Order: sequence, then structure tokens, then C-alpha cells
Amino acid sequence: MSDPVTDWTSFAAWADLRRNDQRDFCPFWNEPLTPETRFLYYSTTAPLPCAAFAGLYSACPNWRILASQLRHDILPECYGIYLCRREWARSDDPMTAEEIFRGALEAEVCWCDELPLMQAVLIEVDKALAAADEAAGWPHLVEACRIFNHDWRTSGWLFELKIFAALQDLMADLGYFKNGAYLVDDPDDPDDAGLLAQHCFQDPEANRKLRRYLAEFVRL
Repeated sequence: MSDPVTDWTSFAAWADLRRNDQRDFCPFWNEPLTPETRFLYYSTTAPLPCAAFAGLYSACPNWRILASQLRHDILPECYGIYLCRREWARSDDPMTAEEIFRGALEAEVCWCDELPLMQAVLIEVDKALAAADEAAGWPHLVEACRIFNHDWRTSGWLFELKIFAALQDLMADLGYFKNGAYLVDDPDDPDDAGLLAQHCFQDPEANRKLRRYLAEFVRL
């Protein structure tokens, strides 16, 4: 097997990860969280009568890698699900969003009238990736998620994306940060999530335990 691609801003790196059956949603949980770490949440809900639901968090070393995971991994994944890729694709090999759009059009998938809004999400992510820095790029990621969550209202499948610019924002989403402070249920519990977050950037062991907690957290 060839050496894996490790440029996480490229489609090739994400394709290598998925092609090698490494289905972990986030490949970075072994790396310490830092103030530069950015987080995202992605959930899918299958149509009735199944209605199966799962939501996962990902930690990316910086905002640009987060944008790359959206562009090259999450968006192709959810677009492939929605556009019935399994019914028309000749292989399970990873595909770019553009390849999925072309395949769906050729297969005359009935949901192709929603492609303009799906493409609008990609356009905002591409603007973020082209930005010189986070101050210029992050607003485009916020807009991409807004379009994805609120303008692109799918028929059947339900998807949700959330991005977090800081650890405290992610912990607020989990209910462990409120009114400017981390919420600690049990100060004597060394594994209390709020306590771990408080000490995450100063204590390597707290950092490791919090990463393990977040990596294993699945909303069902």
C-alpha cells in the first residue's frame, strides 16, 4: 500500500482515509486540543419509517482543515446519500461533490432540482478556503452552514451542520458551558467533562480525557 496522503486540505487525503476503510468521522482525536482547534458537528436522520439518527463531533487542528473536511468529506458524504449514489455509482470509491452531481444528473435522480442550493453551500466553503486568514474565511463557513441547515430543506433525509470557533462553544452545545463559565457537575470527579474542559489547555491528562470523551460522544 502506498503511503497515505497527509495534506488534509486536499481531497486525496480524505479519500485515502475513507478508501482504506478508516470510517472514524474525525482522524484528529489523537492530537492535543489547542486554542487553534476548531470543531464541527454533523448529524443525519434517515427518512421514515426508519428515522435512524446519529450526530458526531469532529476536532480539526485549525479552521482551514475544518473547511477542508466540509468540502472534501462531509458534503460529498451527505450529497451522495441524498442523491442515491449507491443506486447508480459503479464503485464505492470516494467521489468529489462535483462527481456526485454529474453522476446524479446522468442517472436522472429525481432530487436534482435541489442541486443549485447544494452547490451554493460549496461556493461558500470554497470562498473560505480561498481566504487569506480565518477572519476572512470563517464568515463564509458560517454562511455555508446557514444555507445547508435552513435554505436546503431536503425531502426525506435530514442533515445538520454546526461549527464552533472555540472549545467553550462546543461545550455549550453539550450543555457544559453557560453564562461565561464551564459547568462542573462533580468537582471531585477527575473525569467530569466540565472540569476537563476547564483545564484542557494546561493539563495534558485533562486534554487526553476530554478528547476521549468527545470522540466517543454520539447523539442518538
